[in-house]
Amino acid sequence: MKLIIAGGRDYIFNLEDIKKLNSIEGITEVVSGGAKGADSMWENGVVEPWNKEIFSPYDESFYNIPVEDYDISMKHHPAWRVLPEGVKSLMARNVQILLGEQLDKPVQFVLAVTLDGADGVEKPTTRETGGTGHTIRCAIGLDIPVYNLMGKPIHETMEWIAHRMK
Repeated sequence: MKLIIAGGRDYIFNLEDIKKLNSIEGITEVVSGGAKGADSMWENGVVEPWNKEIFSPYDESFYNIPVEDYDISMKHHPAWRVLPEGVKSLMARNVQILLGEQLDKPVQFVLAVTLDGADGVEKPTTRETGGTGHTIRCAIGLDIPVYNLMGKPIHETMEWIAHRMK
């Protein structure tokens, strides 16, 4: 099972929680955008490097994002037309993170961490959700479930993941 952790730069995971989440049997790969905060803390908790895929804006592939990624991304950003080109590329990278570089290897779910706890369904994204809101909206639009960890006990998160793995 392949999953994403996406979230705010200010979020700090409890190390024990990272260990518990990374020990869940059946999770084979963690995908991340490599951002500071939730993304990098999670990915650094993955012991085996082959179990993670990082879509960094510093990689060469960042400059070769397929047009399809931009098309999908545009549908899920409320102010797409006014975004600078570099930001549009970062948003299109969110689609690659969700669907894989060739759009053929989607993640099974997204674990989000935002201060407002948005998941795109029960709690819609707002300006307060920040940049992670775009990933959440894209995921929901692509029928990829989203769970927001913010303020939830680790056992509840693990139960949600276990239910998705059945």
